[in-house]
Amino acid sequence: MFNKAFDEIISLNLPNLKPLTIIKKFIRSPLKFLIFFKKILTIKADVAICQGAPHYLTAFFIWLFKGRFTRIYFPYDINFSRYKAPEKFLLKRELCGERYSFRNTNAIIYKSTVEELDLLPLDFKVKEKPKINIPCWALESWFTDYNPKEKLSNRDREVHVVFAGGFFSDSILTKSHVEYFADIIKQKINLHLYAAYGIISQEHIKKMTGNKKELRKYLHIHKYVEPENLSKEISKYYFGLHTVYFTKNARPEAIGNIATNKLTSYLEAALPIIINEEILIYAGLI
Repeated sequence: MFNKAFDEIISLNLPNLKPLTIIKKFIRSPLKFLIFFKKILTIKADVAICQGAPHYLTAFFIWLFKGRFTRIYFPYDINFSRYKAPEKFLLKRELCGERYSFRNTNAIIYKSTVEELDLLPLDFKVKEKPKINIPCWALESWFTDYNPKEKLSNRDREVHVVFAGGFFSDSILTKSHVEYFADIIKQKINLHLYAAYGIISQEHIKKMTGNKKELRKYLHIHKYVEPENLSKEISKYYFGLHTVYFTKNARPEAIGNIATNKLTSYLEAALPIIINEEILIYAGLI
C-alpha cells in the first residue's frame, strides 16, 4: 500500500520502535543501520514531515534535519493536551520528545481542532508557528451506493451494528470497549467488530457476552480489512458505531476535540452513524 504513495521507502523494518529493540537490531546488523543513516543524511528535500508516536524518535529526526530543510511536526495524538497529568502515565522519553518537537519544529500538522492546540503549554511556542489542519476525510473513490437489498437486516430481520477502529480493553484515557459493547449485546443486537488494532481475547469475549451461549451469536469478530476495501465490506450493516467514553484522566476541555479517521469509513459505506454527544468535533456534523 505504501509503495503507491512514495517514490522510495527507506526502512529498517523493525518489529517495533522501542529503544531496546533498536539497540538489539543495531548490534546484530550495524551495516544495515549505516546504510540507512547514509541515505537519510544525504537526502535532499524541501520539507521533512516527522510523525509521532514514538515522539522521542520524532524529536531525534527533527534535531537531525535542523538547518537542512523545513521540518514539520505531525504529533498525530497529542499527549500534553489530552491528559490531566501526562507525567503520571507516559514515559519520560515520550514527553521529552513531544516537548522538543513542538518547540523546535518549523510548522505543525494536526488532525483535531485548533482548540486542542490552545491547551498546550505556552512554552511550546505553538501559536507563532504555521499550522496545517488535516481533519478526517472521505475518499470519493471509496464511496459505496446505498443498497437496502444487500443489508443483513433485511435477511434475518435483526439489527446489525458495525464498529471499525481501535479496540481498547485497558486504556488510561478512554474507557474499555468491553464494558459498553456488552451493553449492546445484552439487547440482542448483532455487533460486528473490525479491529484496526488491539487484541480481542477469549476473556474479552466472555465479558462482552456475559459468558452466555445465547448471547455469543450476537458478537461477530471479523478479520482486519484494508482501508480501501472497508467501506464495501461494512456497507451490508445497518448502523456504524462511533462511541468513545473517556476516563477521569482525560482533560474535559480536550474530550470534544479528539479526532479519528474511522468515522469517514461509515460515511463512505453510506451508513447512518451512532455517536455520543461528548465528541463535539463530529457530533454536530452527524
